[in-house]
Amino acid sequence: MTDARRYIIVRRGDKELFDRLRTRFADDPQTVVRYDRRTGARRTARAPRVAERRRGERRLPHDADRILATRGYFVIRGTRLRLSPA
Repeated sequence: MTDARRYIIVRRGDKELFDRLRTRFADDPQTVVRYDRRTGARRTARAPRVAERRRGERRLPHDADRILATRGYFVIRGTRLRLSPA
């Protein structure tokens, strides 16, 4: 867990934007800048699904792909979000 209050997800491969945002928020301990590491849909409809046990949605909103493609980054605001280590 981390105490970050804002995550900025940068589209894969945009090193210039990633570096610029990382530098801009270097002194802000509540902001984390990460690359979008998704490679495709992780779930398939092969087996029947079990009821979801998680309390909230953990994936990016449906329009995140469009925003990443046009703007290059997506901002997630919240408290105590869990992300994998960099």
